[in-house]
Amino acid sequence: MIRLFEKAAQEWEKKMAFVLVNHEAGLIFEALAEGLKSRHAEICMECFVSATWLLDMLTHLPEMGIQEMARICLLKRFVSIFKSAKDTEDKTIAMLALSSFIHDPDGIRDITIYKKDISKGLREFKKSSTVAFEMLKVFSEGSESSIELWNHKELAQEDCSINGVVLSITCHKDKIFSGHSDGTIKIWTGKNTSKGKGSVLRLTQEIREHTKAVTSLTVPPSGNTLYSGSHDKTIRVWSINKGDVYCEEVYDVKEHVNNLLVANNIACFIPQGAGIKINSWNGESKLLNPSKVVKCLALVNGRLYSGCLDNSIQDIDLSSGTLTSVQSGSRKLLAKGNRVNVLQVHDGLIYAACSSIEGTAFKIWDASTYDLVQSISLTSEVRTMAISSEFIYFGCKTGTLEVWCRNKLVKKEALQIGSNSKVLCMALDDNEDLLVIGTSDGKVQVWGVS
Repeated sequence: MIRLFEKAAQEWEKKMAFVLVNHEAGLIFEALAEGLKSRHAEICMECFVSATWLLDMLTHLPEMGIQEMARICLLKRFVSIFKSAKDTEDKTIAMLALSSFIHDPDGIRDITIYKKDISKGLREFKKSSTVAFEMLKVFSEGSESSIELWNHKELAQEDCSINGVVLSITCHKDKIFSGHSDGTIKIWTGKNTSKGKGSVLRLTQEIREHTKAVTSLTVPPSGNTLYSGSHDKTIRVWSINKGDVYCEEVYDVKEHVNNLLVANNIACFIPQGAGIKINSWNGESKLLNPSKVVKCLALVNGRLYSGCLDNSIQDIDLSSGTLTSVQSGSRKLLAKGNRVNVLQVHDGLIYAACSSIEGTAFKIWDASTYDLVQSISLTSEVRTMAISSEFIYFGCKTGTLEVWCRNKLVKKEALQIGSNSKVLCMALDDNEDLLVIGTSDGKVQVWGVS
């Protein structure tokens, strides 16, 4: 009975929308556009909500030649609201209205003009909204030259060579965390503003509690805690949300910690020898994949992916312990030359850069079927990788940063990071506005993505 009422309500809603938009060939859109300019907050809000509802209903109605009138009257206004809205609810409503324009070729053509204006806001919603994800997907596929709209510019650089090599970088909200080979952790501001370089990368705190190299820094999705892994055989837990960063817990894991990843109640890391160590916070420990020398890890939704020295890749289900091979390893005498250097998993795809005596191969697999989606050759050995909505960034042994279009796997540009340094670690901020890089000569660089 409830479903019948819902169906009847939906049909009534469609009929009402049909009558409104067809009156005087869409004259209502002109009226709503004028209402959105009103100085009276109540009138403006009523028109805002009504216009969003009508635009959404247009996607459920047959083509009537009204869509062009809706775009002419409302598209530019909703772009302005989406860009300037401070309230999350207003921004979400404006995004829903804008999404109505991506369902026909003319709408895609017109909204793409404003791509640069709204992409930043869409990236903020990407992780929590399928609407934002679909709009970004349309933008990335809509134009062969879309990657040319993006610009990368160095905003700041700090020389930290007194603390040795920069081994780890991570970002959280407006903070940047860097880990150094002398055991130091530095906390920086990371605001992308127009107030000059000092406002983008300003040191706010320096911590010296690890006694050896800080190889790993990670902030889990909960966002309340920073975890650091070190060659001093400890994992430290840091509070990061209230004032200064301070250590809450120290776990002695009795192993060198590399590539630390944390989820729920466990920590996964690569020890000095073979295998992967899994430590729970109650002290229990076990070794997975003991026959492999692991070079890199990725942890997504309870599945642990490992890239190995023999060029093999495995997917381990942490709940059941089931291990599945994604890529078989090499059995050549020169197998040590074939290895997986970096590995990440994004949006159901496995990305890996593999080095061999023949060169560097970049491969993408489907994470559910393990089918190879694409494979290309790279000219430089990749040491680190970062992936955004639009781009794949390769930090190379040669001191260059290669920027590739993620969807088309087309190289956009190569940025020179340093003549005598290697790119060792990278991280994007939450909004993908900043790319932070750590180098072998002790520099922390921030690049703006606009």
